[in-house]
Amino acid sequence: MKYRLSIAIVIVLSILSFISCDRTIHEYPTPSKSLVILEFNADRTPPPYYKKVVFDEKYNSKVIKLNETPSLPYELGDGYQMRITAEIYDEAGHVVERRVVTQPHNALPPQDTIHVYLPQGKYKVAAFADYIKANEIKDWHYLTSDLTHIGTDLSTYPQNAHLRSCAVGTEDFIIDYTLTPEGYPASAADAHKVIRDRKIPVHMVRPNARYWLRAIDYGDYLLAGSNIEDITVKIIYTQFAAVGYNVPERRPNKFGVNYSVNVKPDIYVSSDHKTVSLALDYIFTSWSEENVVVADFHIYDHGKEISHINGVHIPLLRNHETLLEGYFLTKSFGKDDGIQIDEDFDGEFIIKI
Repeated sequence: MKYRLSIAIVIVLSILSFISCDRTIHEYPTPSKSLVILEFNADRTPPPYYKKVVFDEKYNSKVIKLNETPSLPYELGDGYQMRITAEIYDEAGHVVERRVVTQPHNALPPQDTIHVYLPQGKYKVAAFADYIKANEIKDWHYLTSDLTHIGTDLSTYPQNAHLRSCAVGTEDFIIDYTLTPEGYPASAADAHKVIRDRKIPVHMVRPNARYWLRAIDYGDYLLAGSNIEDITVKIIYTQFAAVGYNVPERRPNKFGVNYSVNVKPDIYVSSDHKTVSLALDYIFTSWSEENVVVADFHIYDHGKEISHINGVHIPLLRNHETLLEGYFLTKSFGKDDGIQIDEDFDGEFIIKI
């Protein structure tokens, strides 16, 4: 009897031990943090055309809507690189991670990834891509210490204005261990879709619009024995133009008025040699609405004004290109009104904010 009782006790203890071991094997503790791989994809394709403002020989203007075909590609030259600055915000809006990476200026998407470990929760990543000087990582033209208040160092306005092109992107995502025990991150928009992948793509596009000032009388200008390399253009923004940006909210948040810049032509000549570019710029705009910037353009040959046109209304649409075309080299309408060019200019800005 005692022997049978001993056997029964041993069997019961063995069963309890097995159950305890099984529970230990299958009940894993919840990880404190989950790996998230953020993949940055900055669009570098040229912006499509938007509108053309055409001035006749008497400087009367008309606006033409253009087909949204791709505009001309641009070159940056050597000495610059692409920088991507990323901030991750928690549900309360606090920055929990900040990273900066660099790639060659002509890198195609996806340009880079970063790896971060985050606890369970809801997050937003915001990213800003710009061009900076090669072999450096510090701010140059755009000021990026806070992505909610991107600023512009107007004293560094580049003679190659394509260096003002930039890209922004945001993505909301969550980490929820009730969706997957491993805590795979998921896009907040598709959180119900369980995808066992730690990668969150961040698609980035231009927050600014581009415009060109082009002279359609270039052929006549050459026949007169002139040289386009002697031309300088002073641009004066006479009404508010955006010089700051909030990346998480995707909107401009700082504006300048009555600031000017002197530029040399970024020379583009049409195939028929009748049209030449005189100036271009990139301006921050609203995300989906047309913005109108007002500017004066003064054209100088060897420092002497040969023409100007005031109060030009430039219709801009984000990530699109607007053309301004007229007889700016051979017609002298509006010249000699007292505005002078600085002979020793070097991307000078005069700004009142």
